[in-house]
Amino acid sequence: MKVISFLLTATLAAAALPVSEIKREAPVDFAREIYPVFKRNCLACHNSTKAKAGLNLETPELILKGGENGPAAVAGRGAESLLLKFASHKDDEAMPPPDNKVNAVNLTADELGLLKLWIDQGMKGTGPATALPVAWRGTSSRVQPVTAVALSPGGSIAAAARGNQVTLLDVATGTPLGSLIDPELAKLELYKDKPAADRDAVMALAFGGDDLLATGGYRTVRLWRRSPVTQRESATLADAATCLAASGKVAAAGDAAGRVWLWDSSAEKPQAKELKDHTTAVRALAISPDALWIVSAAEDRSVRVWSVADGSVVHRTESPVPVTALCFLKDGTLLSAAGNDGMLRVYPFPGDTPAVVSTPAAAPKPMGEFRLTDKAPAFCTPAEKEGTSIVWGSGDAVLHVFDAASGKNLRDVTCEHPLAKQVPAAERRVQSAQRQVDARKARATAATEAANKETEGVKTAHEAMEKARADWQRKQDTARAAADALRVLPEDKARKEAADKSGKEAVAAERAFTNARTNAELTVRLAGQAQQARVAADAALTAAQTALTEVQANLEPVKKAAATPFPAVKCATVCADGHTILLALDGGRAQWHSLDSGALCDTAELPGSSLITATGEQFLAVRADKKTALLPQRRAWQLERTIGSADDAAIFADRITALSFSSDGRLLATGGG
Repeated sequence: MKVISFLLTATLAAAALPVSEIKREAPVDFAREIYPVFKRNCLACHNSTKAKAGLNLETPELILKGGENGPAAVAGRGAESLLLKFASHKDDEAMPPPDNKVNAVNLTADELGLLKLWIDQGMKGTGPATALPVAWRGTSSRVQPVTAVALSPGGSIAAAARGNQVTLLDVATGTPLGSLIDPELAKLELYKDKPAADRDAVMALAFGGDDLLATGGYRTVRLWRRSPVTQRESATLADAATCLAASGKVAAAGDAAGRVWLWDSSAEKPQAKELKDHTTAVRALAISPDALWIVSAAEDRSVRVWSVADGSVVHRTESPVPVTALCFLKDGTLLSAAGNDGMLRVYPFPGDTPAVVSTPAAAPKPMGEFRLTDKAPAFCTPAEKEGTSIVWGSGDAVLHVFDAASGKNLRDVTCEHPLAKQVPAAERRVQSAQRQVDARKARATAATEAANKETEGVKTAHEAMEKARADWQRKQDTARAAADALRVLPEDKARKEAADKSGKEAVAAERAFTNARTNAELTVRLAGQAQQARVAADAALTAAQTALTEVQANLEPVKKAAATPFPAVKCATVCADGHTILLALDGGRAQWHSLDSGALCDTAELPGSSLITATGEQFLAVRADKKTALLPQRRAWQLERTIGSADDAAIFADRITALSFSSDGRLLATGGG
């Protein structure tokens, strides 16, 4: 026995792990130095959810409490603690066990030395939740590679993540649409100069529709939605507007009574000032780029030049025909006028103040006169401030870019129908639904075949069981008869052998019957499961067929709607980027299109709006209720919801590195590190 004890002790000593002797005055931090070691190698089996041997190693208090073997450690006595003995393999219960299923590895000599020192120092500290708050730092501004990109389903918007910033881009025009900004982060000093979408680097992006975007950060997913057009009310007019113009903060509108209304659109509560010199309805207005002059044209061909400073008329004249649209070109040195005869007339506009005349002067001679169309243009707007090109239209889907200096048509741009993209999207939904039907039909067929096979198996197993039962009963009767015969002549060797043989055959037959009955019961259970699977597969197929019918029924109306004429364009204005044009359509709808390709960039509802014009970095609109409103150049993206928290691993354990929406945008899948 002494020899065995000696050999066992020698074996354990040989298998023990080395423990470093660490000397330092600074206390060992449990949350920062000990807990990560446990997390890598111990907590998979010793946590609040799964505590093997009753031991939880998540906090010093729980370690002191210990488990089935008593306290795992005693403060101040590291070498004697069970925790160190098990971890250093100085006990027959070595931890972690060899060939464990969680890939835990033995602690290193330094880790064991640190653990011993922590116990010797009194096992002080708290758990990681309170001891390890996330300390955020700003992202590097020197190297910021793109870590994630995404394209909206309609292909109109691209998103790119660099560090903790996410920028958006209009694909059709290449125009930047700004950056995503978390309003709570914007309040922090760390991000006051940067548009921060997250505190962490954004590693994943996904669009759930043209108006929904998800971004992944550290333990968080943020959902962003493109908001409706926000309107800030401006001046209220006395009558319905017939035309509208703006330049900088100066805005003007004309009405059917011949009045021109002038106001400061940047004022908090602007009051429109009435200017009256026309006697018929004002049909066209233009404000010079320097916001010093207003030109108005009325139905009776009267044209007036007004001073913005005091609202006085500085020039009166007449046009050859009634003017339907006016706009300044070439930094205000040229004035173009589109007449109801379809002609575009270009006039030089003086830089000095025109002399006031009491009676209308003769119509000035245009420096250029060009045929645009056979009817009155619906609108005419400058394509650029410094140049001489204009964009005009007759109210249909075609925009014409025209050079007012040379009289040449530069290009015709056909605007994409607002429902055009819905047709391929609807066709994709039909194709997807058809694939679902095909897959579920195959699954239902397989389930039916399996159910039929299992049902046939029940019949076969039942027949085998009944056959085994009959054989058992027959052999049991034979065994009883042999036993009865043996009792008559107990010393008869032949009868004894017959009784033994028949008894064994009866036992074997009983065992065979028991097995057959068990098999029959199993086949009945499997057949029931197969029938349930068949019913579920049939139900799934029915649901898929119903979904297919619905999307197929929706396809034709979508095609029919897309084939309808383009909505009537009431007016248009070019955006500040020079590549996008905003159309105001019948019914209070606004559409942004690429001025280069006509591609649809965005749509929005503008309830009651009838006229719209650009004013600096905003738009000005007139509504049916006679109120005017300022609108943003494009719809903004706003944070709608944040899922998870950087300080809580309950929802997401770590950084989000992958995101994907379902085709309908209702489900979001996440993947993380």
